[in-house]
Amino acid sequence: MKILRQKLTVGVVIALAFIAGAVAYSLGYSIAMKKFNEIVAYIQEKETMYAKLSEVDRIIRQEYIGDIDENKLISGICSGYVSGLKDSSCMYLSKEEYKKFISKKNYDENCVIYENIDDQIGYIKINAVIPETGSIFYNAIKKLYANNVTKIIIDIRNLYGMDLESIGKCLDSVTEKGHLISTIDKKGNKKIVYKTNSDRIDLQIVIIMDDSTEGTPELIASALKDSGNGKLVGEKTKGNAVMQKAIALSDGSGIIYTAAYYVTQKENILKNGVEPDIVSKLSSEKKELLKNGNLRKEEDDQFKEAIRSFN
Repeated sequence: MKILRQKLTVGVVIALAFIAGAVAYSLGYSIAMKKFNEIVAYIQEKETMYAKLSEVDRIIRQEYIGDIDENKLISGICSGYVSGLKDSSCMYLSKEEYKKFISKKNYDENCVIYENIDDQIGYIKINAVIPETGSIFYNAIKKLYANNVTKIIIDIRNLYGMDLESIGKCLDSVTEKGHLISTIDKKGNKKIVYKTNSDRIDLQIVIIMDDSTEGTPELIASALKDSGNGKLVGEKTKGNAVMQKAIALSDGSGIIYTAAYYVTQKENILKNGVEPDIVSKLSSEKKELLKNGNLRKEEDDQFKEAIRSFN
């Protein structure tokens, strides 16, 4: 009986090993075939693209009676490729345009403006996301706080930008130390790209935002929502908080493309946007006035709602 049990045990082990091997082979084969099919599909799409482009080129060079500007032709092809990405923030830049882009000096002292509304309430409007925005914003917070302000309204309506470092400095002022901003790339890899490193100033904060709030400014609203340190008033943001890269090509031209999207600790903003705690909308006429900087605060329904939210 003992010998029989040993034989059965060995047989079971061999059977299990065979099954495990078969399962592993099956999974490996399935993954390999999926990868193979993806490569084949990519090659077929690439061949179709080049075949059509070659057909157009052949017809033009054989029958077109005018001259061809080869440099403009290549630039046009590259620009057309990028326009097919269905992402208006992606661009192809000529050599001259790319050189101007990377050397651009766009300092604007009005990128952040602030004022006292009354003895307790301060107002900060971010007008542009440039390298100096974060430091100017932080100084505005400190100055208002030094004037005994205990409540701050941060206005990020009609604000677009992709500079994380500058926005990160704004986050330092409104979230707890150690708050994380991460990116997720095409392969699903998650990477921490910013950690707040300053102690939050003890203030009541309300953010006014709208459907034109787009890019890294959305991270301010999302991070504040994560931390529970304030309220969001207005409309849902655009939902386009993405990380972009600018890469120089071999001839000195360049491309700007979306490489990943940002997430805060509790929220994925891409395509979802950030929902307000208190919904408040402006009429189309008032939106236009706001966009042009002509909407007075006493006529600004979202601003008035932000004031009320402190009570």
